[in-house]
Amino acid sequence: MQSHKHSLLEAHANMISSLVISWLLQVYVIPPLFGVQVNKSQGLGIVTAFTAVSFVRGYAIRRYFARIDRRAHLAALQQAREQI
Repeated sequence: MQSHKHSLLEAHANMISSLVISWLLQVYVIPPLFGVQVNKSQGLGIVTAFTAVSFVRGYAIRRYFARIDRRAHLAALQQAREQI
């Protein structure tokens, strides 16, 4: 089972790597492909907004599945106790 602290640390590491990769794509790859002009500051703003939303979403989903896993574990323990 993953602790809240571990979930937060994992989500943070994922966020930082996504931020860097997304910013590089936003500034150097996407504009030539779509004919859009985005300066580095605008690219950083766009990427920061999407990264923040992604961070919250990732953390919430991770905690949801951790809760499901914890409930399943507790139910299995309860069944084992009832069988004794």
